[in-house]
Amino acid sequence: MLASASWDQTVRLWDVASRQPLVVPLRGHTNYVLGVAFRPDNKMLASASWDQTVWLWDIDPSSWLARLCPLANRNLSLAEWHQYIGINVPYRRTCPALPPGKGAPVR
Repeated sequence: MLASASWDQTVRLWDVASRQPLVVPLRGHTNYVLGVAFRPDNKMLASASWDQTVWLWDIDPSSWLARLCPLANRNLSLAEWHQYIGINVPYRRTCPALPPGKGAPVR
């Protein structure tokens, strides 16, 4: 995984092997993002901006998955999964008792 800082006020995460973005751009800064740094365990990312803020981003997909069901009270559609979790992470229901999301495998 690679993280990039951008003049468009976003932070982007990239799959180095495929050269493709992993998730949608991380937004929150209100000015240029000047730098990024991973925590040694690669579960958090810090970004610093010209807006004089530092943001800490949870970039651990397993922690995202644990919070999805309580937040959404449904399973993601396959399109949402690909957009927010990534195409390289196999789809799974985050709310096992609920039906799969639109386009998702039934299993």
